[in-house]
Amino acid sequence: MGGPDSVWMWSLPFRIADTIIVFKFDCYYQIIKLSNCTKNFNGRKNLQRLGMNYFVRSTNMKKKQRKNNFYEVKTKTDILNLVKMAEKTGFLAIQVETSGKDPLCDDIVNIWLGTGEDKPVAMINMLDIHLSFREKLGTFLCSNKIIKIFYDSVSDVTFLKKYGIGVGGKTFDVVIALNLLNAGLSSNKRSAGDLMENYLENNYSSFFPIDVKKRSINSEYYNRIALSVKSLFSIRRNLVKKIKFYDIVDTAKLEFDCTGAVVNLSLAGISIDARKMKALWRRGQKKCNDKEGEILDFFSEDVNFHDSVSLKKALNYHRDFRDEGIRFKDTKRSTLKNYTQFPIIKSIMAYRQIKSILDSMSKVLECVNKETGRIHPIYNQMGAVTGRFSCKRPPLQAIPKFKEVRACFVAGQGKKFVIADYSQIELRIAAQISGDKNMIKAFRDGVDFHSLTASIISEKAISDVTDLERKSAKAVNFGILFGMQPKGLVTYAMKNYGVEMSINEATAFQNNFFDEYPDLLDWGDDLIATANSQTKTLGGRIRRWHKSHPPLTELLNTPIQGTAADIIKRALVEVSGRLPRWKALLVACIHDEIILEVDEDKADSVGEQLIEVMENAGSYYLPDVPVVVDMDIDDNWS
Repeated sequence: MGGPDSVWMWSLPFRIADTIIVFKFDCYYQIIKLSNCTKNFNGRKNLQRLGMNYFVRSTNMKKKQRKNNFYEVKTKTDILNLVKMAEKTGFLAIQVETSGKDPLCDDIVNIWLGTGEDKPVAMINMLDIHLSFREKLGTFLCSNKIIKIFYDSVSDVTFLKKYGIGVGGKTFDVVIALNLLNAGLSSNKRSAGDLMENYLENNYSSFFPIDVKKRSINSEYYNRIALSVKSLFSIRRNLVKKIKFYDIVDTAKLEFDCTGAVVNLSLAGISIDARKMKALWRRGQKKCNDKEGEILDFFSEDVNFHDSVSLKKALNYHRDFRDEGIRFKDTKRSTLKNYTQFPIIKSIMAYRQIKSILDSMSKVLECVNKETGRIHPIYNQMGAVTGRFSCKRPPLQAIPKFKEVRACFVAGQGKKFVIADYSQIELRIAAQISGDKNMIKAFRDGVDFHSLTASIISEKAISDVTDLERKSAKAVNFGILFGMQPKGLVTYAMKNYGVEMSINEATAFQNNFFDEYPDLLDWGDDLIATANSQTKTLGGRIRRWHKSHPPLTELLNTPIQGTAADIIKRALVEVSGRLPRWKALLVACIHDEIILEVDEDKADSVGEQLIEVMENAGSYYLPDVPVVVDMDIDDNWS
């Protein structure tokens, strides 16, 4: 057949070293590895003669390619050696590879453990290991001698805890660290990868969070995960430098410690009486249909009243309003509230309220886990730029405060809910931050602050203040606290408290308020005068803006909301540590409220201890202002 050159001419297969190369006239080729190829043929020279140097690999490159960055843990001795290496370095990088994203439904496939950048990564196949391995692994991961480095500790630890593998001691969470450094500069929806580019000096393209949709079972994929685990060490080093530079070490420690509470919230969930909620939903749906009928009957032609533009047009064209000279600028609740003398407006508002409640209940029912009979919301401990929690699937913070709805959230048989809530915590924080003497005195005297404000703005004795006046004062207190001007205060009072006030009244209320609390006014003025692109909470949490003069409401509100976040998280850390002793479940955390599920005979004792824990957490940041926690024990959340 001639030499190798003739092979090229005729597009026939030929053997070069360990490879058969099949050429075609369109230059398409394949490389197929063979085990019984000719060994005495100088394939390297022939490849070079053909100008195909990119096929020529050096001996070193071959060895490097074959070298794995990981090894599989198969024996208890492997575990013991891993423990020794981790204790020697003081660090352990962890990534958990799973079959999906839901800890309740999906499983762990492999656990990846790295003890150093220059050491191979251990891979533990969870399908193969014995139960005793899990116990040893849990003991190992709870060691106080080792700092555990995670990309996303909440997700990983939730999966591990489901398997009975606890994680304790010190942890470092890359996602949390990045969000702390981001400090509200960009959307929390940005990926950690995007934030890495902003806050890390080196290119960490070798790091990638494990994507369950792209899982593969081959050496190349596993090597990539191993390299990713190794990169966590240098990522942590760089992030620690940044955290120290911005002086947020204490906040970072608080957030890392709080991840355990988030894991507990996720796994415990909260029990739902689904049958009761479905019955309530059906009754609500009937009312909703009745109101819909009333609305459609009012208009002579079909109107899409779900669309605000169509509804506004229909209302403005209807003779009942046209004859009265009424023009609707929009169909917001604050606008419609002014025209409740018209039955159709009442029907529209009632329909919207019922529909909103039905939507909330539907979201809850969709999230009930069939196996546990509970909902297991997803909590994000840094869901808001202030550091406040957010919650989704379902959003518990959006559950209406209607007794019938909340009564569907129930404690298990033989259990009770212990529900504890910080009383007027934002106002107490404002008193501490501003140092306002009158505010501090009011709280020390145990006076209800909303009633006190009502007595000031209405010039009445506290004992003569009506419920409506207290409600108005509550709107004033929080509205002013959030930096609202009179016009904004009018809207806020109507939207959140159903309280009507004119701009003149709002202005008078504001003036009376600041006459009584001048130090609070001075604090706000100083903050505005010295405003730059950054502010801090009492705990040292940072919020930053791109602009040198951020929005007034955000500037005034952030230190207060952020400190409230610090307080609730400090309480959650302590509560989580006591859960085993209390034999309790941490079932919910909404705003400034913590809910535990405990044995009925332990409810009183646990309730008193919970109050103590929460008040101590508040006093840590508010040494000059008494912190009060209201506690209730009940069968449900109503």
